[in-house]
Amino acid sequence: MSRPCWKSRQTATDAQVNLGTGKQSGPPLAAAVLSAAGLLLLAGLAAAQGWRNLALQPCPFDYSAQTCASDVTPGFEFIPVDAGVLLTGERLDPDAVLHTFRVEVEIGIFGGPSVADALSTIEAVLGHPRGWTARGDLTFQHVSSAPPDLSILLASPETVDRLCAPLDTQGYLSCRNGPRVVLNVERWKAGVPHWDAGLEEYRAYLINHEVGHFLGFGHAFCAKAGASAPVMQQQSVALDGCLPNGWPFR
Repeated sequence: MSRPCWKSRQTATDAQVNLGTGKQSGPPLAAAVLSAAGLLLLAGLAAAQGWRNLALQPCPFDYSAQTCASDVTPGFEFIPVDAGVLLTGERLDPDAVLHTFRVEVEIGIFGGPSVADALSTIEAVLGHPRGWTARGDLTFQHVSSAPPDLSILLASPETVDRLCAPLDTQGYLSCRNGPRVVLNVERWKAGVPHWDAGLEEYRAYLINHEVGHFLGFGHAFCAKAGASAPVMQQQSVALDGCLPNGWPFR
């Protein structure tokens, strides 16, 4: 059984759909509500195919391309694909909640990842067995055919500061602000000086920490020197004696 690596929790206010009953709060979702068995089948197909093998959808402004200008965040672009539902838990709760998301990268960003590479990395993190889906009580799905519940953006430091305001990211940090997770491309490329667990692990932390805020979790703190840091600890700022950790579950 997966063990949590986070502590405090706030009330989630984002749109949610109950996969067992179809009940929802907030605005309607684009994705259809499926049975638990149907979701497990779809997840298996998605794992076998990967999003790169799925058919591209039309772009929002009535044209076709491999990347589309965003209709949600001006100045960003995304891959027009409705991907499979990400399920990695040991079980699927009949009341599991589906969160739709879209990965968008700022157009013209210097030295940043391609939209395809960003989407692949973020899907791998959100669908990881140690990620937020591990307990079987929630799932994620990348969508392009309708506005998502959550936009996950990679942006320049200047754009991060603008989109995160009134939060103060100081050209350095990332944030979750409303229905957006805004990741600083400089942290994506280089991590932080005190992080010694590798860039792949840092990117997992960056994604999981900010998505954790979207899910309603607040900041946590290092409980004991030498222990793994909770994923909701502000590890980009300091480790405070804990060991770096990118995952909400062990």
